[in-house]
Amino acid sequence: MSPLPKRPWDELSVDFAGPFPTGEYLLIVIDGFSRFPEVEIVYSTTTQTVNPKLNQMFATFGTPRILKSENGAPFNGENYASFAHKLGFTHRKITPLWPEADGEAERFVRSLNKFVHTCESESLNWET
Repeated sequence: MSPLPKRPWDELSVDFAGPFPTGEYLLIVIDGFSRFPEVEIVYSTTTQTVNPKLNQMFATFGTPRILKSENGAPFNGENYASFAHKLGFTHRKITPLWPEADGEAERFVRSLNKFVHTCESESLNWET
């Protein structure tokens, strides 16, 4: 079991929800200390899309010490490694094929997916 972060925005988890029928994904960043979620609508899960969104969040809340993610493509390339090095955070990949290792993010993704699908089935706009 990992020790809990000692302050807000020190250790974050990042994940995606989607794709949804309208083509969007949700980029989800969860603060490990407070469990506060930050969510951005994105239309791609590429590094070229993800890095600017993360940079925007970090400009608002500060750069974390650790950012945990699955082993997906946007977090595996040289561009992302360079981004992490430039901003000075450690990228920690969770165990492959075991998303439960990042439980907070997975629970939030599950809740958001359920919310979006409920809105769509009732013809409600989930983006507002």
